[in-house]
Amino acid sequence: MVTRPLEPVTYRQFKTEPVLADGLLPVARPGGELLQRASEGLFRLATQAGQIADRQAQRQGALAGEQAALAGAPQAEYSGGDVSVGETGASAPGGSRSELALRGKSYLINKYKVSNEFASGLIGQFAAESNFNVNAINRNDGADGSHSIGIGQWNGRRAKALRAFAAKQGKPVNDFETQLDFAMHELNTSEAGVGRRLAAARTVEEATAAAVGFERPQGWTPQNPTAALGWKHRLAAARSIYGAPVAAAAAGGDATASIPTGDAPAANAPATVAPKLTTSGGTFRPTGTDTIRGRAFDEAGTKVYLQQVDAEMRSTTQQVYEKYRDDPVQLQKALGDLKGQLQKDHIFPEIEADYSVGFDRLAGSYLGQARENLAKKVELQQRADFVDQTNQLETDQAKQLAAFDPHSPAAGDAIASAQTAIDQHYDAAVRRGIMYPDDAAKAKLESRRNAALAYYGKQADALDADGVKAMREEMQKDMADGGIAGLDGEGFSTLDNGLQKLERSKRAEAKRGENDYRERGDKMALRLQDGADVNPGELSAYMLDAGSVPGGKAVLQETLAKISAGRAIRDFTLPEAEKHVAGLRKQYGKESTDSQLRTLAFAEKMVAQKRKDITTDSVSYAERQGIVPETPALTDAGTPQDMSAIMTQRAKSAEQAATELGVPVRYLKAGEAVAIGKAVRADPEQGAAMAGAIVAGAGNAAPQVLAEFGKDAPMIAESGAIIAFGGSPRAAEDVILGYGKPDGKALKGLKPDAAQQSFKNVTGNALELARDDSARIERAAASIARKRIAEEGLDPTSDEAVGVHAQAVQEAAGAVYDRGVQFGGFTTVGDGVFSAGQKVLVPSDIRADRFEDLLHAVTDDDLKTLPHQPKAGIGIYGGARGGDPRYAQSPAATIRNATPVAVQGGFAFAAGDINTSDPQWIMAEDGRPFILDLVAMRTRLEPRVPGAFR
Repeated sequence: MVTRPLEPVTYRQFKTEPVLADGLLPVARPGGELLQRASEGLFRLATQAGQIADRQAQRQGALAGEQAALAGAPQAEYSGGDVSVGETGASAPGGSRSELALRGKSYLINKYKVSNEFASGLIGQFAAESNFNVNAINRNDGADGSHSIGIGQWNGRRAKALRAFAAKQGKPVNDFETQLDFAMHELNTSEAGVGRRLAAARTVEEATAAAVGFERPQGWTPQNPTAALGWKHRLAAARSIYGAPVAAAAAGGDATASIPTGDAPAANAPATVAPKLTTSGGTFRPTGTDTIRGRAFDEAGTKVYLQQVDAEMRSTTQQVYEKYRDDPVQLQKALGDLKGQLQKDHIFPEIEADYSVGFDRLAGSYLGQARENLAKKVELQQRADFVDQTNQLETDQAKQLAAFDPHSPAAGDAIASAQTAIDQHYDAAVRRGIMYPDDAAKAKLESRRNAALAYYGKQADALDADGVKAMREEMQKDMADGGIAGLDGEGFSTLDNGLQKLERSKRAEAKRGENDYRERGDKMALRLQDGADVNPGELSAYMLDAGSVPGGKAVLQETLAKISAGRAIRDFTLPEAEKHVAGLRKQYGKESTDSQLRTLAFAEKMVAQKRKDITTDSVSYAERQGIVPETPALTDAGTPQDMSAIMTQRAKSAEQAATELGVPVRYLKAGEAVAIGKAVRADPEQGAAMAGAIVAGAGNAAPQVLAEFGKDAPMIAESGAIIAFGGSPRAAEDVILGYGKPDGKALKGLKPDAAQQSFKNVTGNALELARDDSARIERAAASIARKRIAEEGLDPTSDEAVGVHAQAVQEAAGAVYDRGVQFGGFTTVGDGVFSAGQKVLVPSDIRADRFEDLLHAVTDDDLKTLPHQPKAGIGIYGGARGGDPRYAQSPAATIRNATPVAVQGGFAFAAGDINTSDPQWIMAEDGRPFILDLVAMRTRLEPRVPGAFR
C-alpha cells in the first residue's frame, strides 16, 4: 500500500514511478531485478522480429522461385510426320500442328467473325480429338458402334450429316475447311446450345469448358465439363492456340489463302515424313544457396518446375501416343527418344529420379494401351478378312444357285462343293480363334440350311402349281421316312411352308395370267361396240399366245364366242340384238359352263350399252356404226344460218337413225343441250336468234327438238317455242335474259302465289289437256316478267308488276302485240250474260278478239272443202246449245256450239266439259276427232272477217 501524508496536498509533482510486476514499487526482491527483466523483454522482442524476418525471406524466396520456375518452364512439341489416328494411318492436311491450329483459328475468325476465345476453344478440341487429321477414323468408337471420323471425330447421325453437308457443298468430305464449316453449321443448328455458350465465353478456360460439350468425351457432364477425358490436354491446346496471331483474310474473304499449308502431299496420298521433336524453355535451376531465402527459392521453384515437367511430359507423351497409338514398337522407340531428349534439355540432377520414375510409369501405360490397340486392330482386320471371305464364298454359292439347272447333276455337285468350302472356312475360323466352336457350328448349320432351301426352292420354281404340290407331298413322305439331305427339322419346316406359299402363288399367278389373257380378248371384242372390227393381226397374235397361258385354249374359245356375239349385236337393230341374246340364253340352258355364263354376260352387257347409247344419243351411235352420215355438232354453228342448216341435216339423220335402229327418234347429241345453254346465257341476243334457227331448221320436228332442250337448257326450249308459234322475238330474247344473274344476283319476279294466280287468270282451262305446254309457258312467262320488272324498276308486289306478268303469259304462249292489238295468245269464247266463257289458245296469225268471229264465219260449204268433215250432231246430248233438240244441226253449227281446244294442226271441239275424262269430242267421218285449221282457211275467211288475220 502507499503511505499518505496527514496534511492536505495542493498539487502532485511529476515523477516516474514505473509499475512493476504485481503492481509493487521498485524494491529489491529475489530474482526480480529490474535490469534482468528489461533485458529478457528485449530478447523476446528481438526473437519475434527475427522470426518475422525469416518468414518474409522464406516467402519472398518461394515466390521468386515459383516465378523463376514459371519463366523457365519446359516446352516440347512433336510436329510433322504422319499422324495415325485409330486405324487410318492417313496424314492430316499439310503443315505442322501449330500451322494447322493457326489455319483453323484464322478461318473461323475471318469467315464467321467469332471471338478469339470461341475459335481457340473449338480448335483446341479438334487438336485433342484428331490432331487435325481430316481422314481420321476410329472404328466402332461411337455409342451406337459407328466409326468416328474427321477432325471432330463425328459418328452416327452426325457423321452422316457431315457427308451430306459436304456433298451439298460440292466438296470432298475430307476437306479441312469443309469440316470446319460443318462444325459451325452444327453450332448454329443441332449444337446451338454449345454455340451460345462459346459465344458468351470471356476467357479461354470458359471457351474450352463450353467447346468440350461439342465433343462430349468420356467423363464429360454438363455440370462438370472439366471431368472430360484429356481435359488438361484440351485446355493446354486451347491456351497455345489462343496466343497465336490471326492471319489476315485474303481477297474474297478466304482466310486460308494467306496461311501456309506446308509441303505435305494431299491427304488422300500422304508422304511419310519423320516427326520432329522441338524443345524450348526449361531454364530453371536451383541456386544451392544455404540461406532461408535461397532454400525457399530452390524448394518452391523445384516443386513448380517439377509440376511443369510432369504436365509437359504428359502432354508430349500423349502427342507421341497419338502418332503411334497402334504401333507399340515405334511408340517405344519414340518414347525412349523423348525421355532422353527431355532429360537432356530440361532435367537437373535433383529431380532426375522423380522424372525417370514418372516417365517410365506413364510410358508403360501408353505402351500397354498401344499393344492392346494393335491386338485389337489385328483382331478386327482378321475378322474383317473373315467376313469378306465369308461373303465371297456365300456370294459364289448364291450365284451358282441362281444359275442352277435342276435337270443338271453337275450343277448340283458344284453347289455341294461350294458348301464344303464354306464349312472348311468356318472350321479355320475356330482354329484361328476368330469364332467359338458353337458359333461356327451354328453358322455352318445355317449356311447348309440356306443352301438346301435355295437348292430345293430352285427346283420348285421350275414347276407349275400342281408340280409344286406333288413335290411337297413327296418331300413330306421322304422326311417322315428318314430325312432329307441338307435339311434339319427347322429347315424342312421352313421349306414346307415356302412350298405351300409357292403353290398358292403359282396358282394365283396362273389365274392372273388367265384373267389378263381373257381381259385382253374382251378388249378386242368390245371394240365391236364402237362400230370397229377386230384387227386380224391382233387376233392372230392372240391365238398364238393361247398355248403359253395356263388355260389359254379355253379362254381363246370363249373370246371367239364373244367376238361372234359382239358382231351380231353390233350389226342387228336393238330389238334384233335383244332377241339374239335371248337365243344365247336359251342355247346355253340351265347347265351353262362358267365360260358360257361369261359369254352371255358379255353379250347382255353389250346390248345394255347399245340400248343406253341408242336411247341417250342415237344419232352419234348411228354415225359410229355407219348407218347415217356424220353431222356437225350444233355447237359448231357460228351463225343462225349455220344453225338452221345443221339442224335440218340433223333432223333427217335422227329420223333415219330411229328407223334403222328401231327406237324413238332423238335429235340432239349428248352434251349439246348443256353446251348451247351456256352459250345462250353468255350472249342472250344471239341465243334468241339461235333458238329461232333451231326451230326453223327442225321444221315439223321443232316441238320435239325443243322438248329435248327442256331439261338441260330450258330457256332454249321456251324461247324456241315462242319463235315456233310465230311469237315475239323480243319475248323470246327476254326469256333468256330472265334466266340471267346480273352481278351474280337472280332477278326478282312475282311471288309464287301471285304468279300462279296471274297465270290462271290469263289461261283459264285452255291448257288443261296440255300439261307440258302449260309448264313451259308458265316458266317462260316468269322469266319474261322477271326481266321486264327489273328493267322497268317495278316493285314485284305492285299491280303494275302483275300486269307485266299477265302480258308475259300471253307472249310466252306466242302472242304478238301489233300497234296495241293482240294477235295470238289466250282469248275468251262463249262468254255472255249467263257464262264467263272458255279460254282458248289462239295462234299468232289470228287476232285474239276476232277469233270467235272467225268461228262463226265458217260455213258448211267451207267444211266441205276439207279432207275430213265433222259429223253433224255428234256429241250433242239433249239438243244443240240453245236450240231445238229435235232439230238436226249442220256441221258448221255443231262446231260453233262446241268448245274449241288448241291442238297440233288447229282446233279440236268438245261438246262436253274438257275438264272431265270424257270431253265428248266432235268426231270426223274417219272416226278421229275433227281438227279445224283456221289459218289454212285464211283466203276464204279473211274477206268475211276483215282484220282477223295478222
